[in-house]
Amino acid sequence: MPFRSDLRYAGRMLRLNPGFAAVAIITLALGVGATTAMFTVLDGVVLKALRYPDAGRIVALKTKFTDKGRSIWSLTGGDLEDLRADKQSFESFSFFEGGEMGVQLPKTAEYVGAYLVNPEFSRVFSVSPIAGRSFMDDDAGRAALVSAGFAQRNFGSVSSAIGQTLRLEGVAYEIVGVMPAFFDFPKQTQVWVAVSPIPENRNRNSYNYRSVAKLQPGVSLNIVNARLDSLAARLAAAFPRDNANKTFLVTPLQDQLSAPVRSTLFILMGAVGLVLLIACANVANLMLARATARSRELAVRTALGARRREIVSMLLAESVVLALVAAAVGIGLAVWGTRVLLAIGAQFVPRPLLGDITLDWRVLAFTLAAALITSMLFGVAPAWQATRLDLQNALKHGGTWGALGGD
Repeated sequence: MPFRSDLRYAGRMLRLNPGFAAVAIITLALGVGATTAMFTVLDGVVLKALRYPDAGRIVALKTKFTDKGRSIWSLTGGDLEDLRADKQSFESFSFFEGGEMGVQLPKTAEYVGAYLVNPEFSRVFSVSPIAGRSFMDDDAGRAALVSAGFAQRNFGSVSSAIGQTLRLEGVAYEIVGVMPAFFDFPKQTQVWVAVSPIPENRNRNSYNYRSVAKLQPGVSLNIVNARLDSLAARLAAAFPRDNANKTFLVTPLQDQLSAPVRSTLFILMGAVGLVLLIACANVANLMLARATARSRELAVRTALGARRREIVSMLLAESVVLALVAAAVGIGLAVWGTRVLLAIGAQFVPRPLLGDITLDWRVLAFTLAAALITSMLFGVAPAWQATRLDLQNALKHGGTWGALGGD
């Protein structure tokens, strides 16, 4: 019997047993839904590349203290200038500082996420504004970019914001561009103002500047880190008091952003995976009990010439139908579960990563794979038991006491 026919038969059999089908589907849907929701978050935060062009080349620069075995995402002004001079490693290099700040407008004021960045910030991320232009080299001290939400809220539309003036820390900046809604790096930022590329504090013991850079095409992280180790050794010799026990490290920006939650997400993924396995075990027990009750039917099929392979195929088809229906229900549960997880995790997951958390084709492919694998997990045991049918006892006693598993 072709497997397609087995699937049609399985569908009819499940409709004839709605109670069994409902319990099995709900049990599996809860496991699949929880696993899919967790994978959606894990995929968006850890596995999926950031939405910036050439995201794989964007790195965070860190200071590593060799005597303490720890690193921080900050540089001193003096070290920053030495690092960005390495044009063999870095195509563009930017630093940023800021946070929640008061922004004054001609008729109002807002307290929003605002950051001071050097003009190369635009070249590091290469995200095109939806109106206006990006920063240029001579924009320091006079130009600003704003988010789409900020522009619409304060000027009525995105295009109306271009050419308007805002003030930050007493300095007036002209809005030259409006950034798309998904871009809010580094942290829920709505205003970026261009400042001088020369750090105000250029000493080597105040870690005031967070820095990001775009690597030169074809240059690997290992090569860049080797160059930074060599530079750190030269700086340690030149400035033994401040640089004796430190070196520098580049790490992919996505890894840096997800580092605080990566381990937790993998642990939670493992936990919901166990939930799915428990669901599979419960459904397998249900199907074993149902297969025992159907022993007479299976015996009759065998007596009429059905081969062992055909019996196994029929039972596995029922498992596949159950799993696919449960997957469809599980996707609906996963949509709700993902929203709950995002609401809970919004205070822990960096904002640039949250925008990439969606139920896309990767998640749907994972759900389909999970459904097919689970159908095998809970379907193999009943199918294997059916191959050990005691034909004589099954025909004699039928489903009154069962005859599966006899030797």
